[in-house]
Amino acid sequence: MILNVNAAELHVEESGEGKTIIFIHGSMLDSRIWAPQVEILKLGFHCITYDLRGHGRSSPLPHMPFSHSGDLEGIMNAMGIDKAVLIGFSLGGVIATIFTVQNPYRTRALVLVSSDMFGAPTDENYIRFLASLKLAFRTGGPEKAARRYMDSDLMRNVQKQPIVRNRIEEMVSKHRWEIFSEDAPNGFKKTITRLDLMDLRTPTLVVYGEKDIPRFINIAKILTSTIPDAGLVAIPEADHFPNMEQPDIFNSKLIEFVESL
Repeated sequence: MILNVNAAELHVEESGEGKTIIFIHGSMLDSRIWAPQVEILKLGFHCITYDLRGHGRSSPLPHMPFSHSGDLEGIMNAMGIDKAVLIGFSLGGVIATIFTVQNPYRTRALVLVSSDMFGAPTDENYIRFLASLKLAFRTGGPEKAARRYMDSDLMRNVQKQPIVRNRIEEMVSKHRWEIFSEDAPNGFKKTITRLDLMDLRTPTLVVYGEKDIPRFINIAKILTSTIPDAGLVAIPEADHFPNMEQPDIFNSKLIEFVESL
């Protein structure tokens, strides 16, 4: 379905009944990354996925500031959802965390998967990677940027899994890459600090792939040590996409956490 939220059209899908879980994807991807989870969890939970602005089947990025967390709040309001478990991947983890800091009583629990964060230690390799994506986009358009992404260190282990690689490539190859336009807003009107994380009282599980690049492994450990009582799960034989690379292990850990609430 399409929901009109904050002057944007957002593609939203829902399935199942029970406790509500909202899945938030990462940059350059779309809500299809959660297919291995929704297929199983919809049997016992109310699952919602959506495409962020500038991604998938949702509206392009606007030419003015907007808020990803505000869009999430708008979806919940439009669907009559008072409270939900939020599961965010990479950029989606940042969105889920900001929403939770701003709306702690609307987040039943927080699951941060390969999450990024504001105030993470500087990682020169990652900075160079982002710069190379921007350069690829500006010199060769979306096709060249997609090739650069697919050849990156984020995909090292994924290269061994052709089905997973093809699914990611399908999303990345159709990404509009608007974030690299000169006037593109980043979707954050407000940032948060580690002090905000220290004040969180929301049950939290942090998940990362054991073979992910150092930046995201370090962030997982920082989040776990900063958010009170946060749990930490390392998924073996997975890099940046543990929910897709090792769905059985990931789903087991996720269900165990959600059922414990």
